[in-house]
Amino acid sequence: MLERASAGQIVSEMLDQSLDDTEKVVFTLHYGDEVPLDTISRLLNLQNASGAKAYIVSAKRKLARVVQQRLARERNAQ
Repeated sequence: MLERASAGQIVSEMLDQSLDDTEKVVFTLHYGDEVPLDTISRLLNLQNASGAKAYIVSAKRKLARVVQQRLARERNAQ
């Protein structure tokens, strides 16, 4: 249980440090609450043509970069 809490805290910190507010909301709704992207686009009144999907793509790219940086720091610390 402690490991899950720690992992959850790490994920939360990575979301907070790397995503803007809209990306964080879209990412959390879609992956945390399993809300479909078209529904998120309507809920948040997103005006761009690709709606919530554009925010997901951007969030994934940013999170991948943060994960890679974190793994590199951990490897260097060993």
